[in-house]
Amino acid sequence: MKKEVVKKKSIKKPKRKVAHFLGNEKDYFAENLSMLLSAGIGVAAAIIIMQQGALNRGYKKTLSAIAKDLDEGSPLWKSLFGREIFSHSYLYMIKIGEESGRLSENLSIIAEQEKKTKSFRSKLSSALIYPIIILSLTLIIGIGVMWFVIPKMAKIFTDLKIVLPIPTRIMIYAGNFITNNTILFLAIILVSVLLIVLFFFIPFTKKVGQAILFRTPRIRDLFKEVEIARFGYVMFSLTQAGIPLTEALLSIEKSTSLGAYRKFYHFLYQNVNDGESLEKSFKKYKRLKRLFPINIQQMIIAGERSGNLNNVISKISGIYEDKIDTTSKNLSVILEPILLVVVGLGVLFLALAVVMPLYGLVGGLNVQ
Repeated sequence: MKKEVVKKKSIKKPKRKVAHFLGNEKDYFAENLSMLLSAGIGVAAAIIIMQQGALNRGYKKTLSAIAKDLDEGSPLWKSLFGREIFSHSYLYMIKIGEESGRLSENLSIIAEQEKKTKSFRSKLSSALIYPIIILSLTLIIGIGVMWFVIPKMAKIFTDLKIVLPIPTRIMIYAGNFITNNTILFLAIILVSVLLIVLFFFIPFTKKVGQAILFRTPRIRDLFKEVEIARFGYVMFSLTQAGIPLTEALLSIEKSTSLGAYRKFYHFLYQNVNDGESLEKSFKKYKRLKRLFPINIQQMIIAGERSGNLNNVISKISGIYEDKIDTTSKNLSVILEPILLVVVGLGVLFLALAVVMPLYGLVGGLNVQ
């Protein structure tokens, strides 16, 4: 217990004014520094080389400040605190790497972990971006037709005094509403866009959007697979770098964006920190199979019992990385016909709204 207190004090965050916008260059900090260190270049010299090659002004200034701290005798992990380059768990990995002489290896692990995280996010985005684009374009075209085309046709149909079918009346009502209440309609669209941005893109409120997606069939499976794969890889990387299991769990809890998993990781951390095994912790958590399938639980329990937990977690990560690829491809295959049906129904509705009154008009002329 004493040791834990000392450790937390030793990594107390210094007060610093952070920066500058660091740009995308900071994403390659670990990879570049690891390569330079493995080539036999010292930490301070490596940071100076990186600073000289930096293009972003904010990132350049940050590297210059880190180099200054290193010259004053500060260790690398302390120099990086408050610089917005790494999270707490990565800094802890760097601290352990400096103390054990495995800094280059730990930086390489961090770089690989960041690549995996980007890959997982990219697969999630690519699976969702296609249907979003198609539905958005359909909606824009539909609004355009109701705004500009339908009101003109409504005037013609009204002058001809013919009985209009239900689809046409719905379209004319919608078109008239948009034309007569343009400001209100634009306000509704603006509010809808702001709500989408609020619930899906703003860090503090996107939990709501994630909760909605996590309850959507198929998409939920993809989210689950991404989270399990990330759990396996992050756990393996952190424990491989010499970080205790409790610290690794705390790190995963802080890094995940899904509330259901964050809650579970926090529960797991508390139980393991109190001396409980993973097996007992799993049994205590209600509805765990919604987050972790039973076969994954059994693999982790078997690994813990045999003392081979690290290798088991690594295998789980590999299995679920393959599953992510399969599910994201299958999701696209499933969504394509659904989107075609949705778009087709929209086009059919528009066609009926326009063609049916014309057909009625021609029929009336023939009778005469």
